[in-house]
This record gives sequence, C-alpha cells and structure tokens, in this order.
Amino acid sequence: MLRKQNCCGMSLSYGMDNEARRVFSALLDTPREGVDVDRAWFYVGKLAWRRGDNAASASALANMKTDYAGPLADEAHYLRAMQSLAAGEELVAQAALNRIAQDCPFKPYYFYSLAALRAQAAEWQQAAQAFAKVTQSGCDDDE
Repeated sequence: MLRKQNCCGMSLSYGMDNEARRVFSALLDTPREGVDVDRAWFYVGKLAWRRGDNAASASALANMKTDYAGPLADEAHYLRAMQSLAAGEELVAQAALNRIAQDCPFKPYYFYSLAALRAQAAEWQQAAQAFAKVTQSGCDDDE
C-alpha cells in the first residue's frame, strides 16, 4: 500500500495527474486496512482544483471527515476557502480560512488571491488591506 501512495506522490510531483487520479480512485473504490481515505479524498480534490474543476474539487473534499486533523488538514481548509472565494462566498471562505491552524504557508496565498480579486473589481482600498495582510502574516520562510 505504501508503494501505491508513493507512486501517487511521485505522479503528482511530475505532473502525471491522470496516473495519480487512477491510483487514488482505486484506493477509494476498494479501501483496505491502513489506507487513509481522507488523504485520498484530499488528493482527488487537489487534482480537480489543479485542473480548474472547482465543483469536483469541492465534492471530493466534502467526502473528508469534518473533524479530519491529519497532516493535510490546513491545506484542505485552504482549498475550501479558495473554492468559496472563487464562488463569491466570502463569508464561507473566511470560515474555512479560520479553521487553518498555522498562519503559514496557506494564509498569505489566500490574502493575495483576495487582494487580486479586489483589485480586479477596482476595490482599491480593500485590495490594499488584503495585500497588507500578506506582508503581516508573520511568515519568515524563503517563499
């Protein structure tokens, strides 16, 4: 089983989305002991997001346990926030963002996207406020 999960990770890393989707779908069709189903659903959702299919991504993430606290929890909340932001549901997006435990690395990306949406709508003051949150996030990593 570890081999299949490593295969998926490698496939994702090298842009082989179709192969990774095939393996994750097989894991979900016939779950076995030791398979983290929530993790598989997360990756199905992330693949859909990368392909621009917001609805499929949201549907996959909705299959995760609501109390999932594994290593991908923050990124799953980030994806939910981005999906809601893209759908124009800012209150829902903010609620998902508030569930992220750590400020880095996902919150700055969220605020950058929010700022870009505000700038696109010529809401300059709100865009500036969101851009300021990017710089105030307290992240000290290279990115």
